[in-house]
Parts: sequence; C-alpha cells; structure tokens
Amino acid sequence: MPRNMTDPEKQRFLGYFPPMDVDNQPRVTGEATPLGTLPRYNCIAWSVGITNRWINPLQDLHRWDFFYAIFHLERDDDQGTVALWRRLGRYTHACRTTAQHGFHWESKCGSDLRVLHELDEMTGSSYGAVFTYYRPEVVAAVPAPGTFAPSPLTAAPAVIPQEHLAALQKLTDKVPAPVNETFESLFAAWKATWFTGPTAESSDTRDCAAGYAFEKLLAMGPEILPLVATKIADPDNFVAMQLYDDLQPDQEARIVHEPGDPIIATGEQGRAQQTIAAYLGRKP
Repeated sequence: MPRNMTDPEKQRFLGYFPPMDVDNQPRVTGEATPLGTLPRYNCIAWSVGITNRWINPLQDLHRWDFFYAIFHLERDDDQGTVALWRRLGRYTHACRTTAQHGFHWESKCGSDLRVLHELDEMTGSSYGAVFTYYRPEVVAAVPAPGTFAPSPLTAAPAVIPQEHLAALQKLTDKVPAPVNETFESLFAAWKATWFTGPTAESSDTRDCAAGYAFEKLLAMGPEILPLVATKIADPDNFVAMQLYDDLQPDQEARIVHEPGDPIIATGEQGRAQQTIAAYLGRKP
C-alpha cells in the first residue's frame, strides 16, 4: 500500500520537482534503492515492470521504439501507458500509468523513491517534459495495459561463476601494490559521489562518470582494468561499467546492448556480467 512521504522526503522531492504537491498523500509506492541496497532498478526498468535491473536511458528515438517493442509497446505521440521524457535534447526518464489514490502516473526516480504523481508535477529542470508515449500494440494478443510479457531475462541476475572470480583474482594479484592502493582510494571517493547532489534523481549511470576521482582513475589507464573488472563483479558496482568502457581499448572486450535485442532487459547488471566474460575471454 502507498505510504505518506516523510518530511525529509518531501523536502528532497520539492528540490527535484518544485511543482509537486508533496502534501497530497499517500504517494510513495516503493522505497529508495541507494548504494548497498539490492536489487537496484530505475525508471526505465520500472516502465516495463522490472524491479531488479538498471537500464540506462537510450539516446535515439528509434532505439526506444525497438526497446519498447520487446515489451509489445508501440509509439503514440498523443497518449499511452508509458511516457518518455526529454530535456535539452536528451532522454532522461520514463514513467507508467497507474490508478492509485487519484494519481495517474508512477515513477521510480533514479535511486530514490518510487512515487505516484501527475505529469505536470515532474515537468521542469530534472527530467524536462514528456516527449512521446508508448501504448500496447494494437495487433496480436498482448498483455492488458499496465502489465508486461514475462521474460526469463527479467529473472534475478545470475551469479558470476566462481571460475571467473578466481581468474579475476589472478589478474588483480599481478597489479603492483602501490597501483592497487591508489585505485582503491580513488574508487571509494568516486563511488561516494554516485547519485548524489545534482545526479540524485538521475536514472543514467553516465551522469556519474565525472568528477576529480573519476578523472584520476581514467588517468591511471588500462593497467587498472583487472581492478575495475573485479569491482563490476559486485552487483552494487554496476555504475563502474562507465569507467571500464572508457578505459577498455579492445572493442571485443566491451559489451554493447542493441535496443532490439531482448538481452537489453538484463540492464547494466547483466552487461557487467557479460563484460567480465568478454574481458576474460580476451586474455591470453
């Protein structure tokens, strides 16, 4: 059952969304999923009923068409069961219809709460405005509005095989101790910035790829790739995929999910697991 926002939550959400009437309650339908909370998911995943994956926003409208087609949704510029948001030419957010306590929409706000709202309450500098909608396909038999086709890809993320973890450990053991120590210090400092401050309500891990510690980690170069790969083996560290991708010079050791491929539903957590396998597969 939805609950009321606490006073600190009201203050936080007014900071994100000034038009929101935070005293119109109850509106909280899901708790925040900060670092250390598993599973973690975001608005894109929630827009298709997934609550254990983090799916970054795509940045091309046709890619969105392919993505939502996996879940039997098609674009409609006027109305739909999913609303896609854009700000300053960049896609930022997605929400889905609901019918709870007089509200019409529901959003997972980055790592923060999942809340009920109206569209105009979230319009502004955080997510921009609704750009288009997606609705259930007209052709063929599809799930009722608000429900989604089940997929084995939306099951709990698979555990990384022990042999992969052992192989990563052998590679990290070869990294000089001073390099390892510097890396650990910088990584901890960078991780402490994830989804804080101006990125608190963001649903895009790419927004976390910034700051002093991140730039220092990049400057350490590909030598630290074994350490980064070990970090992304932890489901709490999928944001570090941004660091791995920027450091990895071997295209064959980078995983890119195409929007029309159902594997995209495995999210950044799944991409991290697939990346480890690709990385180890490229080692002599």
